[in-house]
Amino acid sequence: MEKSVSGHGVFIYDAAATIARYGSTALVAAALKECDMQHAWVRLHGATHPLAPSPTRNLITALQQEGIGVVGWGWCPGDNISVEAELVLTTLNEFGLQHYVADVEDGVHGANWTAAEIRRFFTSLREALPDSQIGVSTFGFIPWHKPQLMSAAEPFVDFFAPQVYWFTFPTRKILNAAEVDVSQYVLNDPASYARLCIEVWRRVVSKPLVLTGQAYWGEAPGFHQGTAEAKLKRFTDTFDAWQELQGLNWWHLGGKGQDAMSFGMFEALRAARLNEQFATS
Repeated sequence: MEKSVSGHGVFIYDAAATIARYGSTALVAAALKECDMQHAWVRLHGATHPLAPSPTRNLITALQQEGIGVVGWGWCPGDNISVEAELVLTTLNEFGLQHYVADVEDGVHGANWTAAEIRRFFTSLREALPDSQIGVSTFGFIPWHKPQLMSAAEPFVDFFAPQVYWFTFPTRKILNAAEVDVSQYVLNDPASYARLCIEVWRRVVSKPLVLTGQAYWGEAPGFHQGTAEAKLKRFTDTFDAWQELQGLNWWHLGGKGQDAMSFGMFEALRAARLNEQFATS
């Protein structure tokens, strides 16, 4: 399996901020290696525009020189399908990358997709990128977020990347909505929530899953750094459904002014050696 879409890895949201935090492109690459990560998913574009070539291209080069597989990703709102597909192809070419992950989150920041638009968008990408790995990053608890969109995407993509941001999940409400045996799932537990998300995703798609775990804090009331660090550590200590996944990565590597990947999280991941959990690494 292509290493850039399997095994242990991380999202990079803002190349410049991430470089500033770690000190250089070489030190970013060293940080990934230290945490036993084999892939990085680097943002290439926003809703309507590509990122500036520098320093993102420099970071990609530094990662690749250390043997880290790199995938490009970007935000896809579904406003103009042909323009957005062309933006993907243009930025992949600009940054010299082959593989791509589309961030498709219907209802977030005005994103609005229909199943027909999903088919058009991913048909365009698949026809233009016949030898590329194409994935979709989207909601973790998919029953509440138009699962029919993922069913529409499945014939054209190679994998899905559920955003399993656990906060205080699963709640009793989520377990009831999932129609599962509630005795099999611990409330407010990250490994339990990950297993639940895998179960409900498997009702919708059969393509491989690359789970994205939560390495950030804020956003929800009371979800502070210390809580987020404890949750990440509990996940790495207790999650045991590795055989259900093609890979696992994290949102996100962090950067100057970004509430993600604290030193405590970094240390927990460094100790966990998660890439060793994947036979396809």
